[in-house]
Amino acid sequence: MVAISKTAKAVLSVFVAITLTFWGFSTTSIQALADTLSADTVTVQGTSSEGDSIDGVTPTSNELNAVFHYRDSYFFQDSHTYNPSLATMSGNLARAAYDIGDTEADFPIGYQNLETLLEDCGFTNFEANEGYKIKPESDSIGVGIAMKNATVNGERRTIIAIGVRGGNYGAEWSGNTKLSDSGEAQGFATARDQVIAFLNQYLSAHESEITEQPRIWIAGFSRASATSNLTMNFINYAIENCNNPVAAAQATGIGTASAAYSNMYTLAEHMARLKANQSNMYCYGFEVPAGGVKKGEGGFNAVADDNGNIWNAIHSEDVVPMVAPSSWDFVRYGTDVNLVEETTISGTEYSSVSLDAFYE
Repeated sequence: MVAISKTAKAVLSVFVAITLTFWGFSTTSIQALADTLSADTVTVQGTSSEGDSIDGVTPTSNELNAVFHYRDSYFFQDSHTYNPSLATMSGNLARAAYDIGDTEADFPIGYQNLETLLEDCGFTNFEANEGYKIKPESDSIGVGIAMKNATVNGERRTIIAIGVRGGNYGAEWSGNTKLSDSGEAQGFATARDQVIAFLNQYLSAHESEITEQPRIWIAGFSRASATSNLTMNFINYAIENCNNPVAAAQATGIGTASAAYSNMYTLAEHMARLKANQSNMYCYGFEVPAGGVKKGEGGFNAVADDNGNIWNAIHSEDVVPMVAPSSWDFVRYGTDVNLVEETTISGTEYSSVSLDAFYE
């Protein structure tokens, strides 16, 4: 576990405080206004609206205002170095990926806040998988992907953003409890397989538009963070073994007919063609359950040698990161980042805090 600066802790503790405070409540409605400041800088002001009461108090749309920042330049820095500004923006991406509501009218457009946020940051070609357009089920997952071609210091690269639904996911709760006798936690691995399959589909559909050495950015909260964690490990392993897709796929240890096998094979081919590099892959998770395993556990060998681009923001008082138990040999891939020693901020106090004040 690494230590982070006071400023970074403040930013992330605010995020955790608000997500824990509103745990299970209706999703954030992000109404973003983008002000393009330069070719690679966008400042986005979002309004978060929660309709449920907290301790008998119903928040108004103005109580959760926050200014946050997006810069293309975040993705032209080595992902093995923790970036508190990108962590803050990743928190907003994770929050925007919540389903917009839990009614029949909401389900077909559950991805709407995510799409809006990414568009306002300059991303295009947004696509959502089918799981994002239906009422959540036991093993479903919502994932949205968008891309942009950005130039920083004369270098032009594609940035691919992946948002995974981590709130208002109804019956998907039951998937969180599905572990396994061997290998990775079944519920999170099943969700990972759907994200990778959709990513492979997206990479194929936009092959002509994606530059070599693309940047892939994924973020999630809770269930979505575990899914993101396993997804980035898969990407890292595919990159490390991209010259031998068959061996990479066999390392999943599940069999040639499995989704994991076919997903890894196709992903390794994509990573080889794109000349992908792990230092250009970014994963930030918040309150991350442990769904991974050590290499070789239960025949699963697809654990990357280098997962140093995965950052897990963990709050010591939250029980979610304690699932699945380490005593059952489950692990989180990457590096844990300890947010705060204890919780000292309330929902009311949050209303007077601007994330802009903590921006680095």
